[in-house]
Amino acid sequence: MTESNPPFHTQERESRLKVVVVPEGSPEIRGLETEYVEGGDMKVDCLTPPAFPKPSVAWYINNLKVNAGNQLVCDFVKLTELWNCTSSFSSLAPVPSSIPPLPSPPSPYSPSSPPPLSAAVSARSGTAAPVPCCSLEVRCSMHMFEGTFTSSSTPSLSFEAVSGSRLVRRSQPILGEPLTSSSPSLCSYLFYLAYLFCYLSYYPLAIRL
Repeated sequence: MTESNPPFHTQERESRLKVVVVPEGSPEIRGLETEYVEGGDMKVDCLTPPAFPKPSVAWYINNLKVNAGNQLVCDFVKLTELWNCTSSFSSLAPVPSSIPPLPSPPSPYSPSSPPPLSAAVSARSGTAAPVPCCSLEVRCSMHMFEGTFTSSSTPSLSFEAVSGSRLVRRSQPILGEPLTSSSPSLCSYLFYLAYLFCYLSYYPLAIRL
């Protein structure tokens, strides 16, 4: 030990230490319905497992990235020093022509089974039954390191959750058939009142004649 400078050259350098906590599981998709009508409301949530640093979340429908309607809310837990995030996707169900096609799932109804309730209701109302159009594959992709580190050598980690649904076309009125309903409508009540008024007005005149 000596109080003077050491007899050899010393050199100091600084480097950035990247601390990463990889999630132990995959994201979870919640709120996805089994069937959507084109143009209807579509609200889905994606819950990411605890991780560090804070991840980013991207949504894909049939392998097509959806940029609009994605709201990411993250909570930093001081006890674990990890990020818990929830991404909420809210949009309208896509039009079939705007998304890449996927193989359609087999119909759950056999030829001997009765038609679904929606088809029976559509038959009474004079509209065509909703026709299954195509499959929907909703994918929630959790990305880490995007925009966190500036080094291009840092690899990006992705964790995904995939869930499926079905898209149906909006019901259309059947041409050549009247639009009827099982419950009385306003037009039916007005027609009945007009008929009753005419009957009460001309009935005394018919008696006198």
